[in-house]
Amino acid sequence: MGNIVLTDSNIDLLKYLASLKVMTEKQISALFYSKIDSLDFDVKKSRSGISQRLSQFVHAGFVSKVPIPSASRITRQGYVLGPKGALALKHHLEIEKDRKSTRLNSSHLD
Repeated sequence: MGNIVLTDSNIDLLKYLASLKVMTEKQISALFYSKIDSLDFDVKKSRSGISQRLSQFVHAGFVSKVPIPSASRITRQGYVLGPKGALALKHHLEIEKDRKSTRLNSSHLD
């Protein structure tokens, strides 16, 4: 397994996990694929892609898998922000803040 490239959608996933604390695979899939209006859209394929991405993120430590307690006997799995994900998100947000600060400072030079 190669290195994970943190794309904009990967960063968005980390942001959602940081904000919502825990999400199921179904919720993540709905969040990222709900904007697709194509009639040719393959739900099973999208879930498969999300499953693969989450598996890679869990393996790399960006996301952790946790059981979600339920009243029924079936325990669902949830995903939470992992240690590497928290660090990557913190780094990304610092870079965003620096970019905004640089833009503000350069606009005052005009």
